[in-house]
Amino acid sequence: MLFLLVREVLFATDAVASVFTLAPPAVALVVCSLALFRGSVSIGTAATGTAADNERVDRFARRDRIALEIGAAFVLVPAAVTAAITFRSLGWLVIVLAGIVALIMAIAPDGLFGSQSNRRHLGWLALALGTAGLWLGLARAGTVALEPYVVPVAGVVLVTAALIRRYGRIDRASAASPVAALLTLAGLLIALAPLALAAQSGSLVRAVVVALLAAALVLGAGAVQWSPPRSHYLAAAGLAGSVALVVTAVVQTQRLRGAPGAPDARLELWLLLPAAVAVATAFLLARQADAASAPLRRGASIATVLVWASVVTWIELAVAISPADAGLSTPRALLLVVALSAVHVLALWHPHPPFGARTAWGVLALAGLAAFTAATFGVVDPFELVTVPVALALLGSGWLRLRSDPRARSWPWTGPGLLLLLVPSLLLDLTYSDLWRIVSLGVVAIIVLVIGSTRRLQAPFMIGAVVLLIHGIAQLWPWIALAYSVIPWFLWLGGGGIVLIVLAARYEQRIANLKSVALRISALR
Repeated sequence: MLFLLVREVLFATDAVASVFTLAPPAVALVVCSLALFRGSVSIGTAATGTAADNERVDRFARRDRIALEIGAAFVLVPAAVTAAITFRSLGWLVIVLAGIVALIMAIAPDGLFGSQSNRRHLGWLALALGTAGLWLGLARAGTVALEPYVVPVAGVVLVTAALIRRYGRIDRASAASPVAALLTLAGLLIALAPLALAAQSGSLVRAVVVALLAAALVLGAGAVQWSPPRSHYLAAAGLAGSVALVVTAVVQTQRLRGAPGAPDARLELWLLLPAAVAVATAFLLARQADAASAPLRRGASIATVLVWASVVTWIELAVAISPADAGLSTPRALLLVVALSAVHVLALWHPHPPFGARTAWGVLALAGLAAFTAATFGVVDPFELVTVPVALALLGSGWLRLRSDPRARSWPWTGPGLLLLLVPSLLLDLTYSDLWRIVSLGVVAIIVLVIGSTRRLQAPFMIGAVVLLIHGIAQLWPWIALAYSVIPWFLWLGGGGIVLIVLAARYEQRIANLKSVALRISALR
């Protein structure tokens, strides 16, 4: 009835269309305010009566408030829908006022931020309506910049998180509110992630500012002392900053890749500086003293190192195998494989978070992927430039294991590294091979054989001997074939018969010798 009365008054006075547009939300706002006041007055009155009177007054107050709010909804909902689908100039303001009305309706007798009533969930509707109204107004005003769209929304979300922390049901002196922490994460992501994505074009100032803010959040989350009342909020800040930092680095490197010509050293600048910040934060997190958050911090530190190792590997490989080459593809691939292989050994040599077995084998898998990709696409020549570092990393980790565990066998801990070190080069013996590779393979095989013999390690001894034998046959095969073609066949047949006769004459002795050799080899570690 109040709406119809206001409407007739506006028509009678020939009010402007903008006033008529704002009349429904204004009336709904007044009605919901009266409903909230009605409930508050009833509660104050009931506090002075008996229990039965209090229950009756409270029931009537709830009934009156719901009735008033239903009436306001009948007025407000059509106006809000009309404002959203039409192009009225003040339609955005109608939606914002609708959000304010929803916020008033969310306030329960026990408050809002610490309330146990289901009414509190209307607060999320209020936030959604306010955001929609803001974005609609900005869009119809022709606003192109992204900051007016995301910064106010992020600010509201962060203020809501602060109010829930201050007035919520959880004692902020002894524990953190999960809802407030989740809202903190959401607010920071809303503020930073869209701006980081939008920084792919335009001025670099936005990208630099976002990167600095993200780095400050990440380092702050690692440097501030963790404790139960603040651990959730520090985790939210660190996660939001990490996401923004990764997005910024990826977007800026893709921007450099899309520019004419080959990417220069700025690509490494956008990769390595954020990676250094993230790794430093990982060490800071691992050295915090709070026992309650130790598993979370340990997992976060390891995940940080692995995520950034994956990002660096992906981007560097994508650049290295791209057609645009300024002579940096080979150094990039080589340094990437060497760095990842070194981190593998370092992580096992100093097995404290963020290092350890998970980090070590994760970065080694990335090193193997990088080596395989670089060799397959012909980025490096010869391919040993990338296979040897991975093989040495495997041998280094195997040596650390054999030194720390006397019961460990050599095959699982040195076999894969030796096979990767020797077999790829040995396979080229079947075709044409350069002189330096022939000499190097023979020398390395002899060194491996000698180490296996002196250190009593079965895997190096066996692999070195087999590789040396096959390598010698492969290199001497042309002379063997020439000798076979020159000497008559019956001489070869006669020589073979003589050998068989000699072996048969001392058969028992040869069997004993073979058993002795087999026992000696099996006795090796």
